Parts: sequence; C-alpha cells; structure tokens
Amino acid sequence: MGQECALCNELKNMSHVAYVGEHVFVLVNLRLLKPGHVLVLPKAHRESFDALTKDEAKEMFEVTEKCSRALKKVYDKHAIAIINPPARRSQRHVHMHLVPADKGARDYIAAIENLPHNVESPPEIREIVREEIARAMEED
Repeated sequence: MGQECALCNELKNMSHVAYVGEHVFVLVNLRLLKPGHVLVLPKAHRESFDALTKDEAKEMFEVTEKCSRALKKVYDKHAIAIINPPARRSQRHVHMHLVPADKGARDYIAAIENLPHNVESPPEIREIVREEIARAMEED
C-alpha cells in the first residue's frame, strides 16, 4: 500500500466508528448518501472481496445483517447493501455501503445505470452466469 488509507485511518482514530468486531468494523459514512448511511469493512486493508479471508467475509455479512436490523429500527426502512466495483470506489479499501431505502436495489441500479426496469435476461446469458458460478463454487 503506497499511501495512507483513509478508511484504515478511521479505525485508528475511532471518531466515526460505530462498532469494532474481531475482523470488521462499521463506520458512519462521512459523505452520506442519506441519513443512516454506514460502511461495513474489514479491519485489515483489503482491496477486493476475493482478498478477504473466509472469517472476514463471514463476519462482514453477519455484521451487515445486524446493521440492517438496527437501521430498520431507527428509520423504519429496510437497508440496501451496495458494493461498488473497484474502479468506482473513492477508497481502495473494500467496503459495503448500507443505506436505508424506500426502493430496492433494482430501482436504484436501473436509475443510476440508465437501464430499462425489470427486463428479463436472455437465456444464454443466464446459462453462462450459472456455469461460471458453478465453477467458482468448486474452487477453494
């Protein structure tokens, strides 16, 4: 890692940290999409989800689920989890955004990507994806 990671530094200074677990922490986002926007991220600097250990990945999703329940209590809205592709992240440290939302992820993605809403995927594309996922599940 060539330069300091702002998200790693947040864990060090603790001023915006809402929770610290064994492998992950929760950060109240400084650049809110809307109130309740939090980040769930590994304590170790990782730049992609495939770099996570199994324990880090497991804890990330367990903590995400608990944060989602907490946000539902506070805002009476279910949270959507968003994972930006590496090229679209402002920080290299992999993280998930959790945002209380009135709409589902499909609505947000369709609006952001300027895509038609709820269009069925072609069978050949679904088959390619199915095969790749099956292969990925066989890998260690």
